[in-house]
Amino acid sequence: MGPFHTVLLSLLALRSWRFCLADDNGSSLASLMVNKDTTGLYYVNASVGTPEQFQMLRLDVAQPYTWFLSQQLKNSRLADDETDTQASTFYSSDNSSTAHPLFGSQIRSYDLIDRISFNATAYMDTVQLLAMNSLPASSSETSSNSSVAWRSNSSSLWFQNYAFFDATEVTYNLTQGALGLGGKINHPGSPLDSSQYNESFFFLDQMLNNDLISAASYSLWLGADTADPLGSLTDSLNNCGKIILGGVDRSLYTGDFVKFDTVPYLEKDSGASSRGYPIIPLNKVSVRSESGQVLNMTSDHFLEPVLLDSRYRYNYLPLSLIVQIAMQSNAYYVESLDRWLLACDVASLNASILFQFGNLIINVPLRDLMGPTYDFATNGSLHFSNSQPACELRLLPKTDIGLSILGGPFLKNVYMAAELDSYQIALAQASTLLRTTTSTTTVKSSTSSHATSSAQSANGSGQSPFEHRAALSTDNPSAIKSGTIPFATTNNYSSYDTLVLYASTAQPVDDNTLINQFTATISSDGVIFTGRSFYNTSYTTVPSLSTSGGPKHRNNAAKKQILNVQIPTPIQTYTTLIPLITIAIFALLA
Repeated sequence: MGPFHTVLLSLLALRSWRFCLADDNGSSLASLMVNKDTTGLYYVNASVGTPEQFQMLRLDVAQPYTWFLSQQLKNSRLADDETDTQASTFYSSDNSSTAHPLFGSQIRSYDLIDRISFNATAYMDTVQLLAMNSLPASSSETSSNSSVAWRSNSSSLWFQNYAFFDATEVTYNLTQGALGLGGKINHPGSPLDSSQYNESFFFLDQMLNNDLISAASYSLWLGADTADPLGSLTDSLNNCGKIILGGVDRSLYTGDFVKFDTVPYLEKDSGASSRGYPIIPLNKVSVRSESGQVLNMTSDHFLEPVLLDSRYRYNYLPLSLIVQIAMQSNAYYVESLDRWLLACDVASLNASILFQFGNLIINVPLRDLMGPTYDFATNGSLHFSNSQPACELRLLPKTDIGLSILGGPFLKNVYMAAELDSYQIALAQASTLLRTTTSTTTVKSSTSSHATSSAQSANGSGQSPFEHRAALSTDNPSAIKSGTIPFATTNNYSSYDTLVLYASTAQPVDDNTLINQFTATISSDGVIFTGRSFYNTSYTTVPSLSTSGGPKHRNNAAKKQILNVQIPTPIQTYTTLIPLITIAIFALLA
């Protein structure tokens, strides 16, 4: 990274600092500012080493470790003329007088639960988390006896001995390292196993042991992410959320704040079980129209453990569920892209997807689950044969990655708190700022709903399901204590003690399965040819279906189509379509 680029990144960090005072009975809780980069992922600003080396660290709620991209990796990428290093930040241990290699500089492989992997050497160095809030009234400046302290001159949280991994190789050509906020991992015999690392590898533990927080905990709010998900791929956003270290702020959510014990993750090779991952049980998914009509997409027996993961712009769910949502939004699968495409105008319908976790419903605008497309041949977006711009549906089958994941599009609509040592997660609908759209209209945030067995409309008053509640400044955070997340109520699940999540082998959907029977194709000029829609609204009921060895399930998803979606006009048909009832059968068995 050249001197000019380093200075530019540092100026961006200085420009983006914000201060948000947060008190709890006279003591102050710090918040760390969250930004959004040009890839659509969230990050925090940090610096490492002496002299300081600026870093942009991706926010990672799914694992507990901090890791950087190494200078060795940068040199490797510079040797590859096709790899751009300007969007990345790198750490050079050789350029830091306070760097200390650990474990004899051994390079080990770290394979995370969400398929992100890297080879790295462990180091210890000084680290500062930048863009903190106003310093606690009781805090003092760095002293010779303190290994963790506030620094008022840079509004940062300083760690004298911060252990991390310095990655020499990474999967997916990742452009940034990560700040881990997850719980500890139990995986004996693996470099991921947390029992082999002391508190220096876990910054929340360091804060706890220095009496800066009352429990290894945090809460996350991304409700200031006002960027249009269908906007420019190069847009970035400063100060779009915050991490409250050790506390909960009631002004940042609306409706019920419900806590869950995390679902264990089972390692298939060792049989070891970990509860440090933010995995919670999803028991229902529905589509809601702007008028308040709600249509269930799942069976009565649906119960799916899902990982909350801030490092993904996509969401991974069972294929049968994606097909149901695709039918409602008139999306088409394009095999050459391995994506579902739909008309961008669908976003203007103000529909939403309701994710239900027991007695908590999180309302996610369908627009947040969509993204723009790009055609290199025409230097523009893909479009249907009637000239409608095409967007992608950011839902992918869990077979692609081996487990179900709710990523950034979901997390920007929730307020999330975690108490790591007691394995508790609490969620609520986020209070959000007004959002912009590419058509200059405003899409308001959705409000949370309390689940009832008969609820079929947005609310009794006939108001829009996208009612907006701005974040307030009058409510102050309260500290999370050991075993207790303030304001959180218990979920109404009778029991999910036997529920576990284990990753299956990730593999693409087989060519002979349902998904490839209903494809669209793309011509050389970026035109999508679909044939007709692969649902038929003349079917109003679906008979009960059964699978071998299993109970009969009634699928309400295909009763009718409640979204008034215009079917893109085809020019040429490339696929052979079969009746809806066959689709429903295959979708349930997939």
